[in-house]
Amino acid sequence: MSQRGGDLNAVLLFSVLVLVTLYQSELGLAGTIWNKLAASVAVFWIYRNFKLSFVHSVYIVPIFLAFVSLGVNFEAFSTSGLWSILATSISLALFALRPIALNSRLLRQLVVVYLFVILTISVALFAQSLGANEGPNLYFHVNRAASAWLFYQCSVLSLFFIESRTKWLIIIAFGLIIITTGSRGGIVAFGASLTLYSLLSHRDLFRSLMAIFKRLLALGAILVLGLFIAQRLIPEHLSNLVSRFRLAEGASALVSNRIEVWDAALSVWLETDLSTLLGAGPSAFALVGTGAHNSYLEAAALHGVVFVLISLFVLFLWNRSLVRRGHTVILALTIPLLIYGATDSFLFTGMRQLWYLLAFLGIYLHSQSSRAQAAGTYRTRSKPFVALQHGSGHAATRA
Repeated sequence: MSQRGGDLNAVLLFSVLVLVTLYQSELGLAGTIWNKLAASVAVFWIYRNFKLSFVHSVYIVPIFLAFVSLGVNFEAFSTSGLWSILATSISLALFALRPIALNSRLLRQLVVVYLFVILTISVALFAQSLGANEGPNLYFHVNRAASAWLFYQCSVLSLFFIESRTKWLIIIAFGLIIITTGSRGGIVAFGASLTLYSLLSHRDLFRSLMAIFKRLLALGAILVLGLFIAQRLIPEHLSNLVSRFRLAEGASALVSNRIEVWDAALSVWLETDLSTLLGAGPSAFALVGTGAHNSYLEAAALHGVVFVLISLFVLFLWNRSLVRRGHTVILALTIPLLIYGATDSFLFTGMRQLWYLLAFLGIYLHSQSSRAQAAGTYRTRSKPFVALQHGSGHAATRA
């Protein structure tokens, strides 16, 4: 593919990232066009780059199973259900493609602009919220968890797309903003990804442990300093925020609510033998009135246990392919998301923000592998990228 084709691929991938972000913001959600626009751009991108091989054919099996589930539950057909299936199919197809021509330099530049725009607006919104003393800041979203996941996404993108050492300042900034949202899940995922990245980006165990220690020490020092300053400048806001992290407050109600939702989702999924295997269809939760708050349970209720198992297998193959190409650090994103997927619904179904982030990074890293191989810097499985150095965790190839 020409250089112009690589430029267009970078712009299209980035456009989907922006559109998915808008959909998750206060400008989006139900009744808006952002998610449909994101899916449309993704479809055009897939059309341009679709070169499925026999080896990659297993990647489209979950798509086939989702449509089988729609067929066996056709009596509950709805337009919104069909759209859900199409969005799920599009997002799964992003994992099926082989390495493509991609202008990595242009994509990095676009992502850096995206990060600085999000960071600048976030700081401004936080400063605006200080006078209100209303507790955790919601920023772009009506839900604090959704805001936290946007900033978590930004911290992960900073790890992979900013090559200078200044990226750690940006990552710490996003980490502190995550704390101001009051989202415990976002904080845990951020810490887990940062720790895994530090561990996986060095081949030497001692260097890995030292990197983890230094980064956590720096983050802790900044956090203590920030709390000291906040206690003197915004004590009411800080007090409201700290109350979010008292596990005793509201913990029993949260657990009770989750158990109730999971029980309702289980009853939908296990209602019949057919629904257990192939799900109750994309409109399964229409009568329940809520999602499952569990990616695995929700996907099983919608499309069946076979769909979930095959999707996990596909995700395993996708990660193994990246690891074999020298991108072990992708596990710093995959592992925390797989764990947190047990408490929220964003894996496997639809064009969700964090689900797209996985595909986005995989496409970027796979394209780097392809360029490195063409340039003669790609080696065998036992000798991964020579460009993996300085703890960057990913190939430093240039477009």
